[in-house]
Amino acid sequence: MSELVVKELTPSLRDDSLLFFDGVAFADNPDWSDCYCSLYHFANKGKAESRRQASSLIDDDRIHGFLAYDNGKPVGWCNAAPRTESVRSSTS
Repeated sequence: MSELVVKELTPSLRDDSLLFFDGVAFADNPDWSDCYCSLYHFANKGKAESRRQASSLIDDDRIHGFLAYDNGKPVGWCNAAPRTESVRSSTS
């Protein structure tokens, strides 16, 4: 039986978030694997740089959202930040 749990992203969950985006989020579409749900935070400059920037933003509590866990493993993500916290807007 699955046990789904949702947790608000905090700096202490950074490694879980990175693990999710490193291999779970886009396992079926590797072309998207460098996203780290960062479109509104910084311009994508490749997987390594996106990962580094996302990690830094999580540590600084500047990426907000929720991680879903199934039996303790991260399996889902929901970005939940006000638009005012985004460095980039949808029109840039």
